[in-house]
Amino acid sequence: ADRQLTDRSACLLASCWLVQDASKDFRYGSGALKGLRFAVFGLGGAVYDEDDHFCTPAKNLTGWLADMGATALVEQVSTSSSSSEVEEKAEEEE
Repeated sequence: ADRQLTDRSACLLASCWLVQDASKDFRYGSGALKGLRFAVFGLGGAVYDEDDHFCTPAKNLTGWLADMGATALVEQVSTSSSSSEVEEKAEEEE
């Protein structure tokens, strides 16, 4: 399986690194994003082990945003392109 990042994925990953840097920067503090509400959807490849590196950038982004005081609207959803989990979770929310 090809595990190369697409240009869009690389851009998103670079943005995630900026959030990571900000979450560890004392100048921002833990309340820098207080009042921000967010949702993260991670779409990963089935070639990754779900307990190991599956949707790691999405998991990390969720943590970094929370570290800076942002509030998750919903629990993070992660799925592979071959999974029906997204449809099931959407039906549960209705």
